[in-house]
Amino acid sequence: MSFVKQVRHLSPNNRAKNKKPFYKRKGWKVSFLILGTFLIFLASFLAYLYSNGSKVFEDGGYSSLARAIKGERLEGEEEGRVNVLFLGRGGENHPGGLLTDSMLVASIDTKEKKIALISIPRDLLVPIKNHGQDKLNSTFAYGYKDFLDKNCKKKKQADCTNDALAAGSALTEDTVSNVLGIPIQYYVMIDFEGFKQLVNKLGGVDIYVDKAIYDPLYPDKNMKGYELFSIKAGQQHMNGEVALKYSRSRETTSDFDRSRRQQQVISAVKDKSFQAGVLANPKKVLDLVTIVGNHMRTNFEPFELKLMADIIKNSDTGNIISRVLSSANDSFLVSDSSTGTFYLRPKSGNFDDIKEMFKNIFSGQHQEPTSAKIEVLNASKTPGLAGKVALELEKNTKFEVSSIKTYKDKLKKTVVFDYTNGKKKSATDFLKNKYKVEVLTKTRDASSDVDIALIIGDDFSVNSLNSSEISKR
Repeated sequence: MSFVKQVRHLSPNNRAKNKKPFYKRKGWKVSFLILGTFLIFLASFLAYLYSNGSKVFEDGGYSSLARAIKGERLEGEEEGRVNVLFLGRGGENHPGGLLTDSMLVASIDTKEKKIALISIPRDLLVPIKNHGQDKLNSTFAYGYKDFLDKNCKKKKQADCTNDALAAGSALTEDTVSNVLGIPIQYYVMIDFEGFKQLVNKLGGVDIYVDKAIYDPLYPDKNMKGYELFSIKAGQQHMNGEVALKYSRSRETTSDFDRSRRQQQVISAVKDKSFQAGVLANPKKVLDLVTIVGNHMRTNFEPFELKLMADIIKNSDTGNIISRVLSSANDSFLVSDSSTGTFYLRPKSGNFDDIKEMFKNIFSGQHQEPTSAKIEVLNASKTPGLAGKVALELEKNTKFEVSSIKTYKDKLKKTVVFDYTNGKKKSATDFLKNKYKVEVLTKTRDASSDVDIALIIGDDFSVNSLNSSEISKR
């Protein structure tokens, strides 16, 4: 455009011509329609969050839009690890409805794109803030009831219940965080009825049943008697009712088998959600919120669910790392009924081994020990110490103790001799981490078939032993 034309374009007469009322300009109807549609959608979305989100999302989902616009990321994402606690409970009209029937932590390595699932038994004896030691599954009930007792005399019951649910979940998060030694950024809690509705909305889930189940003692619908639950081995398509029973049945198997099945179901729900495009579609997510609104609770915000879905979708979901904390010989816990109540306790007397396992679960630096033939030699000034150590190792690990002897010399420091040149690394690493000792590679005698020697020195701490085993000697 020439200078003359530019001046003419800016002349008063031409500017006056451009000052038409908006309703006489071309395209105003289309623009108004678009704006109106957007405002209606926004109002509908906020109304939806108000009516349904307040039941599921801790803050009702009200801050989601602002945080999404800011481009915020998931908590823990920048540090490289996001941890989500899944809680299953009976819910209303269910005996013990405030007790968490199942607990599972999903840990996502956001940098290496890996996923790990860790099941925590409900009977694990843990320290609970302001309540001493008790079973882990009672933690939610403590937090819930504490809040009701302290804050709910003058509040509306509905408002009070929502806050109490959040308080129970927060106490459970803190307790699990202390056991595993990691922060728990998010939780998802669902009751039995919500779980059934969720699976049914997805069209059921497909699960390979490793071993047939025949359980004549599964609780009936009225929780007053029993009914038979059975399922054949092999690939099975399960609706919500069957998937719940498959996750809960335990009379003819064990709690630890049940934990593994729960991991199967969680993975199957994840797979079906991606197949149906649920987690990547905000509308479908909100549809699910409507269905399970009275049965589900989370501190995720709506936009964070989409972020989490993207992370999981880009992760190695074909090689999920699975761990079940159990009392198996090669695991970290031991059963204890000495008080008349069944508990599970850490074998080492504290949660350090569990914390170490969880910390290194993606790197594989801390593996549960494989079988190994070991000899225990006492080089300390304390008589009988080798026998106590050998008893604990043989009872609580896959180690085969071939001999218990007195070492030829007295040593100040405990040491492990590895005769396999690293072939039993998980076993030597276990001893190294458990007893905080050095591992030395040695050549064994031609006549010996021992894999490892644990030589106990004066620095050996009796606190490293399970106290219940010491008392038996």
